[in-house]
Parts: sequence; structure tokens; C-alpha cells
Amino acid sequence: MQAKRNLTQNLCFKMSEVFKHTKKEAEYFESMVSFIQAKTSKEKDMHFTRMIALRKNLKVRTLEESQYEYYSHWYNPVIRELLTSTFFTGTPDALAKMIVPQITPAQARRSVALLLKLGLIVKKVRDTNRVQLLFLQLQK
Repeated sequence: MQAKRNLTQNLCFKMSEVFKHTKKEAEYFESMVSFIQAKTSKEKDMHFTRMIALRKNLKVRTLEESQYEYYSHWYNPVIRELLTSTFFTGTPDALAKMIVPQITPAQARRSVALLLKLGLIVKKVRDTNRVQLLFLQLQK
């Protein structure tokens, strides 16, 4: 809509269908749109009160700081997937070079440390006759 016109109640309903909202989610969405479009303080208060009442029944989890950090850098999920690649040699330098646009080895190291902290990957050391290789595998 690009802020050029308001959403109608019918369009809110159709959007909720597209987003596959539950009944409560659709009600919340409609109340949120009505709150934004309200012209008086009394109308805003009414829609805000409705939103709070609907939200009390929703199961909401607050993200921890480290969980937020995972989503704050686009390359964290990319690194998580690259760790499963057969092309991964086991070093942050190699990870950094595999990503386009390229990131720094320090960013790759921080990302791996974050993934370990969140339990999204685990360290597995595999003994070979010649060297010990560090494999990072997805946590099951």
C-alpha cells in the first residue's frame, strides 16, 4: 500500500487468509491496523486495549541476547549451512572465503563461537592416523 491508503477491513481479512493466520492472529492483525488508522485517542485506546487482551492468550517467548545475535548478522545461518558442506576444510579463513560477499575470518570465528554457544553445532574431533581434524556438525 506504500502508505498511500488505508487497509480496509475486507483487505485485512484477505491478508490474514494469505498469511494463514489463526482466528486470534487475524483479530490481532485487524486490531493493529485499526489502531494505526485510528483518528482519535479514544479509538486508539480501544484498539490498543483489544490488542493487549488478545496478546495475553498468545504464547510469546522473548529472545535471549545470543538468539537475537544469531539473526542480527546475515552470515550466521549461511555459516551454519556451510559447515555441513564437503568443501569445508575446518578453518574460519576457509569459511570466510566461501561466502559471497566475503566476510572476515574474525567474523567467521565469532559466528562459529556463537553457533557453538547456541547449541546449533557441536565440536566432533575425529582421530585419523595423521592429523586430528575438527568437524563441526549440526546438533540433532
